[in-house]
Amino acid sequence: MNIIRLRHAWPENSGFEIRHEKNRTDYIFIHFHTPVTLTMKGRTEQLRPHSCIIFHKDTELHFRSDVNLIHDWMHFEGDIPAHIEKYGLCTDTVYYPKTYEFITEIIRSLEVENFSQKSYFEDMYDAKLCELFIKLARSTVLEESGEIIPVGVVKRFIDLRSEVFSDLSKDWNIAEMAKRVMLSESRFYVVYREIFGIAPKNDIICARVELAKNLLRRGIYSVDEVSEKTGYQSTFNFIRQFKKACGMTPGEYKKSVN
Repeated sequence: MNIIRLRHAWPENSGFEIRHEKNRTDYIFIHFHTPVTLTMKGRTEQLRPHSCIIFHKDTELHFRSDVNLIHDWMHFEGDIPAHIEKYGLCTDTVYYPKTYEFITEIIRSLEVENFSQKSYFEDMYDAKLCELFIKLARSTVLEESGEIIPVGVVKRFIDLRSEVFSDLSKDWNIAEMAKRVMLSESRFYVVYREIFGIAPKNDIICARVELAKNLLRRGIYSVDEVSEKTGYQSTFNFIRQFKKACGMTPGEYKKSVN
């Protein structure tokens, strides 16, 4: 497998759209952090946040984002169908992984390999791509958890999560979120972890940190402004959680990417 180009957590402005024609030489993997409208094989579908697709090289596709877009994307070549079939995955299929942090991290590490091309980088491509496919399969195709959650309950949780992620400046709390899906707080916590593979507070923190990184990359917001836009009432708490997640302060991160 050979990687042509890729980017992790790549931002685009609201209204961004792109079309890829069929009969390309490359396959495309995209992980949409934010909702998009996708047209593929003559069918238009509204995709929820954190959808993943491996587009076949012969598939024509078009997507548009009506909000500020964040996505991990990769163009790559090789006998991709054979590689992903091994793990029960298919091209041109929308997947919603229970957890998603691993996707951005793997794409980020592949991006580093692609830019540096150190010794054995092609072997690292294969290793990291296999890791991506295995973890995606574990999180979508393979039913490894115990409890079966009713479809209606899953939908309520997915809708709630989409609402939370679309308004991260709001001070979300467990009591309010549990009330929205008509469960007790303790039950809400258990079901949330079962569906998404992460505790609700940690999930929100991860989403806020990713949003903060996106805002800091733009270079037009101060740390205090980013703190406010990502839902922190205290800039000190924002800096503390950001540093814990990224290994550097927001100010240091802003300098490193601008």
